[in-house]
Amino acid sequence: MALDLALYRRQVRVSDYPDVRLSAIDIFPEHPNKTIVFIHGYGGQGRQWEYQLWQFSNDNRVIAIDLRGHGRSDKPEGKYSMSTIQRDLKTA
Repeated sequence: MALDLALYRRQVRVSDYPDVRLSAIDIFPEHPNKTIVFIHGYGGQGRQWEYQLWQFSNDNRVIAIDLRGHGRSDKPEGKYSMSTIQRDLKTA
């Protein structure tokens, strides 16, 4: 059975200037065993983890984030450094 990922998608503000929001898929059962975070590589997006989200979401909270400039997250002007992406993940 496939998940309708749109039902679990939310926006997370990670910066006020510039205003940047990351898109995250966040699925959790009532009493999760643990939390698993899926982070894609360059050019990827959170929904690429669809099968893993489906597999692990029965017993665990699963989160797949679209990094800055990817998928449904904001795409602000300028370069994206690794330190900026790390800061986004810590804030989210």
